[in-house]
Amino acid sequence: MGGETPRYPVPGEPYGGFKPIPPPRWQSRLGYAFGVTMWLWVFYRAKNDLPHMLGFEKPWEHHHGSHDEHESDATH
Repeated sequence: MGGETPRYPVPGEPYGGFKPIPPPRWQSRLGYAFGVTMWLWVFYRAKNDLPHMLGFEKPWEHHHGSHDEHESDATH
């Protein structure tokens, strides 16, 4: 039993004869930065689109204020 391969891999030790090469630090940091950027974008889009997707707000009821600017230009 002492020479058996462990059931689950132990970090930093070979598993079944396979030892992956750790990535360079710049690749880890770049991957982390891309992950953060992705989640920030997802949360930004959710902030803007989630009420529409969940049915709390209809697309034709959404006002950004640009509609008022066009009306004020037409009356002057």
